[in-house]
Amino acid sequence: APAFAKANTTEEDKPWAWQAKEKLRKQVIGKNVVCEFDFSKEMKDTRFMDFYTVFLLENDTKININQEMIEKGLALCNSPKGNDKDSSKYLDKYIEAEIKAKEQKLGIHSTKVPGNPNYCDLISANPKKKKEFISRNSALKNAECVVEYAFSANRFKVRVDKTSCFLPFRLAGLKVLEMDNNMSSQWNELSKKSCDYISDLILQREGFVSVIHSDKIGNYFGNLNIKINNVLTNVGSLLLKSGYAIIHNPQNLILPSEYKTEEEKASKEKLGIWSIK
Repeated sequence: APAFAKANTTEEDKPWAWQAKEKLRKQVIGKNVVCEFDFSKEMKDTRFMDFYTVFLLENDTKININQEMIEKGLALCNSPKGNDKDSSKYLDKYIEAEIKAKEQKLGIHSTKVPGNPNYCDLISANPKKKKEFISRNSALKNAECVVEYAFSANRFKVRVDKTSCFLPFRLAGLKVLEMDNNMSSQWNELSKKSCDYISDLILQREGFVSVIHSDKIGNYFGNLNIKINNVLTNVGSLLLKSGYAIIHNPQNLILPSEYKTEEEKASKEKLGIWSIK
Protein backbone atom coordinates (compact mmCIF):
# COMPACT_ATOMS: atom_id res chain seq x y z
CA ALA A 1 0.00 0.00 0.00
CA PRO A 2 1.23 3.58 -0.56
CA ALA A 3 3.19 4.77 2.45
CA PHE A 4 3.12 7.92 4.55
CA ALA A 5 6.29 9.98 4.82
CA LYS A 6 8.65 9.10 7.66
CA ALA A 7 8.49 11.45 10.63
CA ASN A 8 11.01 14.30 10.83
CA THR A 9 12.10 13.97 7.21
CA THR A 10 11.57 16.03 4.06
CA GLU A 11 9.77 13.11 2.43
CA GLU A 12 6.20 13.50 1.18
CA ASP A 13 3.34 11.07 1.53
CA LYS A 14 2.93 8.77 -1.44
CA PRO A 15 -0.11 9.52 -3.62
CA TRP A 16 -3.22 7.67 -2.37
CA ALA A 17 -1.68 6.93 1.06
CA TRP A 18 -4.28 9.08 2.80
CA GLN A 19 -7.18 7.61 0.83
CA ALA A 20 -6.01 4.06 1.54
CA LYS A 21 -5.69 4.69 5.26
CA GLU A 22 -9.10 6.39 5.51
CA LYS A 23 -10.85 3.66 3.52
CA LEU A 24 -9.40 1.01 5.81
CA ARG A 25 -10.16 3.01 8.96
CA LYS A 26 -13.78 3.64 8.07
CA GLN A 27 -14.37 0.05 7.03
CA VAL A 28 -12.82 -1.95 9.86
CA ILE A 29 -12.31 0.17 13.00
CA GLY A 30 -14.59 -1.13 15.73
CA LYS A 31 -15.69 -4.10 13.61
CA ASN A 32 -15.13 -7.82 14.08
CA VAL A 33 -12.35 -9.21 11.92
CA VAL A 34 -10.52 -12.51 11.52
CA CYS A 35 -6.79 -12.58 10.74
CA GLU A 36 -5.66 -15.66 8.81
CA PHE A 37 -1.92 -16.39 8.91
CA ASP A 38 -0.26 -16.63 5.50
CA PHE A 39 3.48 -16.90 6.12
CA SER A 40 6.47 -15.51 8.01
CA LYS A 41 9.43 -13.96 6.22
CA GLU A 42 12.90 -12.78 7.22
CA MET A 43 13.46 -9.16 6.25
CA LYS A 44 16.70 -7.43 5.20
CA ASP A 45 17.37 -6.29 8.77
CA THR A 46 17.03 -9.95 9.95
CA ARG A 47 13.66 -9.29 11.59
CA PHE A 48 10.92 -11.81 10.90
CA MET A 49 7.62 -10.36 9.75
CA ASP A 50 4.32 -12.23 9.78
CA PHE A 51 1.86 -11.74 6.92
CA TYR A 52 -1.89 -12.20 7.25
CA THR A 53 -5.11 -12.05 5.30
CA VAL A 54 -7.72 -9.94 7.11
CA PHE A 55 -11.40 -10.76 6.82
CA LEU A 56 -14.18 -8.42 7.90
CA LEU A 57 -17.16 -10.26 9.39
CA GLU A 58 -20.33 -8.59 8.20
CA ASN A 59 -23.86 -10.07 8.07
CA ASP A 60 -22.58 -13.66 8.11
CA THR A 61 -20.19 -12.80 5.28
CA LYS A 62 -16.38 -12.79 5.29
CA ILE A 63 -14.97 -9.92 3.23
CA ASN A 64 -11.33 -10.25 2.20
CA ILE A 65 -9.97 -6.80 3.05
CA ASN A 66 -6.62 -7.43 1.32
CA GLN A 67 -8.44 -8.21 -1.91
CA GLU A 68 -10.80 -5.27 -1.59
CA MET A 69 -7.96 -2.77 -1.11
CA ILE A 70 -6.32 -4.08 -4.29
CA GLU A 71 -9.63 -3.96 -6.19
CA LYS A 72 -10.06 -0.28 -5.25
CA GLY A 73 -6.56 0.55 -6.47
CA LEU A 74 -5.40 1.36 -2.95
CA ALA A 75 -2.81 -1.41 -2.70
CA LEU A 76 -0.70 -3.52 -5.03
CA CYS A 77 -0.36 -7.27 -5.20
CA ASN A 78 3.01 -8.34 -3.78
CA SER A 79 3.87 -11.36 -5.94
CA PRO A 80 6.81 -13.64 -5.04
CA LYS A 81 10.08 -12.78 -6.78
CA GLY A 82 12.84 -15.16 -7.94
CA ASN A 83 13.13 -18.19 -5.67
CA ASP A 84 10.82 -16.68 -3.10
CA LYS A 85 8.06 -19.22 -2.50
CA ASP A 86 6.26 -17.36 0.28
CA SER A 87 2.84 -16.19 -0.83
CA SER A 88 -0.77 -16.06 0.24
CA LYS A 89 -3.09 -18.85 -0.83
CA TYR A 90 -5.30 -16.05 -2.16
CA LEU A 91 -2.57 -14.79 -4.52
CA ASP A 92 -4.53 -15.66 -7.68
CA LYS A 93 -7.47 -13.56 -6.44
CA TYR A 94 -5.13 -10.67 -5.68
CA ILE A 95 -3.58 -10.79 -9.14
CA GLU A 96 -7.05 -10.81 -10.71
CA ALA A 97 -8.15 -7.90 -8.51
CA GLU A 98 -5.11 -5.83 -9.55
CA ILE A 99 -5.78 -6.49 -13.25
CA LYS A 100 -9.34 -5.18 -12.80
CA ALA A 101 -8.14 -2.09 -10.94
CA LYS A 102 -5.63 -1.35 -13.71
CA GLU A 103 -8.29 -1.75 -16.40
CA GLN A 104 -10.56 0.68 -14.56
CA LYS A 105 -7.65 3.02 -13.76
CA LEU A 106 -8.57 3.14 -10.09
CA GLY A 107 -6.50 4.75 -7.35
CA ILE A 108 -2.80 4.06 -7.80
CA HIS A 109 -3.40 3.11 -11.43
CA SER A 110 -5.12 6.43 -12.20
CA THR A 111 -3.43 9.31 -13.97
CA LYS A 112 -5.04 11.65 -11.43
CA VAL A 113 -3.10 12.97 -8.46
CA PRO A 114 -5.37 12.82 -5.40
CA GLY A 115 -5.76 15.89 -3.23
CA ASN A 116 -4.26 15.04 0.14
CA PRO A 117 -5.66 17.08 3.07
CA ASN A 118 -3.30 19.63 4.55
CA TYR A 119 -3.55 19.44 8.34
CA CYS A 120 -1.55 21.59 10.72
CA ASP A 121 -0.02 19.38 13.41
CA LEU A 122 -0.24 21.48 16.57
CA ILE A 123 1.54 18.83 18.61
CA SER A 124 4.87 19.24 16.80
CA ALA A 125 4.38 22.88 15.69
CA ASN A 126 6.60 25.64 17.04
CA PRO A 127 5.25 27.92 19.82
CA LYS A 128 4.45 30.75 17.41
CA LYS A 129 2.38 28.49 15.14
CA LYS A 130 0.51 27.03 18.14
CA LYS A 131 -0.48 30.49 19.36
CA GLU A 132 -1.70 31.49 15.88
CA PHE A 133 -4.30 28.70 15.93
CA ILE A 134 -5.68 29.21 19.44
CA SER A 135 -8.51 31.54 18.37
CA ARG A 136 -9.51 29.15 15.59
CA ASN A 137 -9.76 26.08 17.81
CA SER A 138 -10.75 27.42 21.25
CA ALA A 139 -14.40 27.89 20.25
CA LEU A 140 -14.96 24.36 18.92
CA LYS A 141 -18.30 22.89 20.03
CA ASN A 142 -19.36 19.37 19.05
CA ALA A 143 -16.91 19.42 16.15
CA GLU A 144 -16.47 16.15 14.28
CA CYS A 145 -13.16 14.54 15.06
CA VAL A 146 -11.02 11.40 14.88
CA VAL A 147 -8.73 10.30 17.73
CA GLU A 148 -5.37 9.71 16.07
CA TYR A 149 -3.26 8.78 19.09
CA ALA A 150 -3.29 8.44 22.89
CA PHE A 151 -0.18 9.66 24.72
CA SER A 152 -1.82 8.66 28.01
CA ALA A 153 -5.34 7.94 29.23
CA ASN A 154 -6.02 11.69 29.16
CA ARG A 155 -3.75 13.16 26.47
CA PHE A 156 -4.75 12.70 22.88
CA LYS A 157 -3.91 13.74 19.36
CA VAL A 158 -7.29 14.67 17.88
CA ARG A 159 -7.92 15.36 14.21
CA VAL A 160 -10.49 18.10 13.55
CA ASP A 161 -11.54 18.54 9.93
CA LYS A 162 -13.37 21.80 10.59
CA THR A 163 -10.14 23.64 11.39
CA SER A 164 -7.77 21.25 9.51
CA CYS A 165 -5.72 20.69 12.67
CA PHE A 166 -4.30 17.94 14.84
CA LEU A 167 -4.95 19.16 18.38
CA PRO A 168 -3.09 18.38 21.63
CA PHE A 169 -6.21 17.62 23.68
CA ARG A 170 -6.94 16.72 27.30
CA LEU A 171 -10.21 15.87 29.03
CA ALA A 172 -11.14 18.85 31.20
CA GLY A 173 -11.43 18.42 34.95
CA LEU A 174 -9.87 14.95 35.10
CA LYS A 175 -6.56 13.61 36.34
CA VAL A 176 -5.04 10.24 35.44
CA LEU A 177 -1.86 8.40 36.42
CA GLU A 178 0.99 9.45 34.14
CA MET A 179 4.07 7.25 33.74
CA ASP A 180 6.69 8.33 36.27
CA ASN A 181 9.96 6.51 37.08
CA ASN A 182 9.87 7.99 40.58
CA MET A 183 6.58 6.28 41.37
CA SER A 184 5.84 2.67 42.35
CA SER A 185 5.56 -0.22 39.89
CA GLN A 186 1.84 -0.44 40.78
CA TRP A 187 1.42 3.20 39.76
CA ASN A 188 3.14 2.75 36.39
CA GLU A 189 1.43 -0.56 35.64
CA LEU A 190 -1.93 1.11 36.23
CA SER A 191 -0.88 4.05 34.06
CA LYS A 192 -0.06 1.72 31.17
CA LYS A 193 -3.21 -0.32 31.72
CA SER A 194 -5.40 2.78 31.63
CA CYS A 195 -3.74 4.04 28.43
CA ASP A 196 -4.11 0.62 26.76
CA TYR A 197 -7.75 0.47 27.85
CA ILE A 198 -8.72 3.81 26.37
CA SER A 199 -6.60 3.25 23.24
CA ASP A 200 -8.45 0.02 22.47
CA LEU A 201 -11.77 1.83 22.78
CA ILE A 202 -11.21 5.11 20.93
CA LEU A 203 -8.15 5.10 18.64
CA GLN A 204 -9.00 5.99 15.03
CA ARG A 205 -12.69 6.29 15.92
CA GLU A 206 -14.96 9.16 15.02
CA GLY A 207 -16.74 11.38 17.47
CA PHE A 208 -17.25 14.95 18.62
CA VAL A 209 -14.95 17.28 20.51
CA SER A 210 -15.86 20.40 22.48
CA VAL A 211 -13.19 22.78 23.77
CA ILE A 212 -13.95 24.35 27.16
CA HIS A 213 -10.60 25.93 27.80
CA SER A 214 -7.22 26.48 26.11
CA ASP A 215 -3.96 27.62 27.68
CA LYS A 216 -1.46 30.20 26.44
CA ILE A 217 0.77 27.67 24.71
CA GLY A 218 -1.93 26.00 22.64
CA ASN A 219 -3.12 23.01 24.66
CA TYR A 220 -6.85 22.33 24.56
CA PHE A 221 -9.13 21.01 27.32
CA GLY A 222 -12.71 19.87 27.02
CA ASN A 223 -15.11 16.99 26.43
CA LEU A 224 -14.72 14.11 24.00
CA ASN A 225 -17.57 11.88 22.87
CA ILE A 226 -16.70 8.89 20.70
CA LYS A 227 -18.90 6.45 18.78
CA ILE A 228 -18.43 3.01 20.34
CA ASN A 229 -20.69 0.28 18.92
CA ASN A 230 -22.68 3.09 17.29
CA VAL A 231 -23.36 4.68 20.68
CA LEU A 232 -21.96 8.15 21.42
CA THR A 233 -19.99 7.71 24.64
CA ASN A 234 -18.32 10.27 26.89
CA VAL A 235 -14.65 9.26 27.23
CA GLY A 236 -14.28 10.94 30.62
CA SER A 237 -17.15 8.89 32.00
CA LEU A 238 -15.48 5.69 30.80
CA LEU A 239 -12.28 6.58 32.66
CA LEU A 240 -14.06 7.55 35.87
CA LYS A 241 -16.28 4.46 35.79
CA SER A 242 -13.22 2.20 35.47
CA GLY A 243 -11.29 4.01 38.19
CA TYR A 244 -8.67 5.23 35.73
CA ALA A 245 -9.31 8.92 36.47
CA ILE A 246 -10.37 11.20 39.30
CA ILE A 247 -12.07 14.57 39.16
CA HIS A 248 -9.51 17.39 39.43
CA ASN A 249 -11.14 20.71 38.62
CA PRO A 250 -9.28 23.65 40.22
CA GLN A 251 -10.63 26.01 37.54
CA ASN A 252 -14.25 25.13 38.37
CA LEU A 253 -15.07 24.28 34.78
CA ILE A 254 -18.55 23.02 33.99
CA LEU A 255 -18.20 19.23 33.72
CA PRO A 256 -20.68 16.56 32.58
CA SER A 257 -23.23 15.86 35.32
CA GLU A 258 -22.51 12.11 35.41
CA TYR A 259 -18.84 12.54 36.36
CA LYS A 260 -19.41 12.70 40.13
CA THR A 261 -21.67 9.62 40.14
CA GLU A 262 -19.19 7.55 38.11
CA GLU A 263 -16.30 8.57 40.38
CA GLU A 264 -18.21 7.67 43.55
CA LYS A 265 -19.08 4.20 42.18
CA ALA A 266 -15.46 3.46 41.28
CA SER A 267 -14.31 4.69 44.70
CA LYS A 268 -16.74 2.43 46.55
CA GLU A 269 -15.67 -0.59 44.48
CA LYS A 270 -11.97 0.36 44.86
CA LEU A 271 -11.33 0.20 41.13
CA GLY A 272 -8.15 1.39 39.44
CA ILE A 273 -6.68 4.41 41.19
CA TRP A 274 -8.82 3.71 44.25
CA SER A 275 -7.08 0.36 44.72
CA ILE A 276 -3.66 1.96 45.31
CA LYS A 277 -2.64 1.87 48.95
